[in-house]
Amino acid sequence: MKNIQDIFNRLQEKKHQVNVVRKKFREELAASGEYQRIIEDIERLREKKKRHELAVRSQSEAAFARIDELALAIRQDTQLISDLALTSIMKGEPVAVKDQQSDYEPVFTVRFRRSH
Repeated sequence: MKNIQDIFNRLQEKKHQVNVVRKKFREELAASGEYQRIIEDIERLREKKKRHELAVRSQSEAAFARIDELALAIRQDTQLISDLALTSIMKGEPVAVKDQQSDYEPVFTVRFRRSH
């Protein structure tokens, strides 16, 4: 097996290279007059879209309040199902759920974050 540190170093170098290329690309776009005009048009259209969405939303406040309540309940249930699945796996129990068409099994990932 390869050394984790070597792979991590290689990954960091590739991420750095991607950032360098993206920075160059952004600089080239910033120098383009046509691109700047397109960006201004997009911003103007976004504002128009936002005004229209707010007008429609103000006409249907009860429905949007229900959407917000449901979104919170979904986040809470998602956290609960994750906690229950992890607890079951730690006990050595199999974990799977089904809907009308498919079976689902849990997927876990390992991520690294910078320690302080």
